[in-house]
Amino acid sequence: MRFVNLESTLSEQGGETGSPHNQLVFTGPPAGAAALGRAGIDVVSLANNHAWDYGRDALLETMDHLDRAGIAYVGAGRTRQDAYGPRVVARAGFRVAFVAVTDIWNQGFDPHPGKELVADASEESLLAAVRAARALRAVDAVLVSYHGGEEYLAEPRERQERLLRAAIDAGADVVLGHHPHVVQRVDFYRGKPIFYSLGNLLMRMKTGEPWTEFGMLARLVLGRGGAAVSVEICPFRIFGLDPVPLAADPKRRPYEALFRFKYGLLLRGPAAARMGELGADGCARLLPPG
Repeated sequence: MRFVNLESTLSEQGGETGSPHNQLVFTGPPAGAAALGRAGIDVVSLANNHAWDYGRDALLETMDHLDRAGIAYVGAGRTRQDAYGPRVVARAGFRVAFVAVTDIWNQGFDPHPGKELVADASEESLLAAVRAARALRAVDAVLVSYHGGEEYLAEPRERQERLLRAAIDAGADVVLGHHPHVVQRVDFYRGKPIFYSLGNLLMRMKTGEPWTEFGMLARLVLGRGGAAVSVEICPFRIFGLDPVPLAADPKRRPYEALFRFKYGLLLRGPAAARMGELGADGCARLLPPG
């Protein structure tokens, strides 16, 4: 089962994919939904700070395109109840309940109108959604997608740590974080992994922010009841707009050493997960502290 954060709408804007007035306002073309399908993506989060870049109509259009492509989405909906509720995705009889929220909002509205259709990361709403997901019948695991933190900061903020640990306490089995555009550490809390930030996937590195050149996939094997049988990271570097997995990188040795060195610098606190050896496939087992 493949999950990603979809950090834009997919809407027809007369050929425009970026605002001529603001370089931080953008949308993907409608054909992006079919591209996600060809990439084997099963479910996406729409709960992020770019979901409202082109307003309500573009967000609703995005859902239409994803529906036609057969891609599930979470963290946004046509009603507030759908936006804030869990989404169950099943594969081979294994059922995962996804919950997605955003802690970051653009456009400067207060209150932000997007919060009616895009799930906000208030503690009350997040924990209610996690508890609702945990209470669903025949759900094997609960996964939380969290869009928050501070851009380019290597350390998670105190709010991230407190909120995401509370999500585990409420019944989540895994938390996947994004938004900072750089890799942050992974913690094991009550035996459950919290990925504070996976870094970038399809996005150019930012000049002057070298850590944006790296991202990592989370590869998880979950058992019934949400037990994490295996937790791995698969690092890659970004070359232009292409993520190059270390296993396929002609310069694997120096980049692997650099990633390991940088990840080692992130290991703060007693819950930080240690990184095992990278295998031939370019992925490394994450080991609980101690």
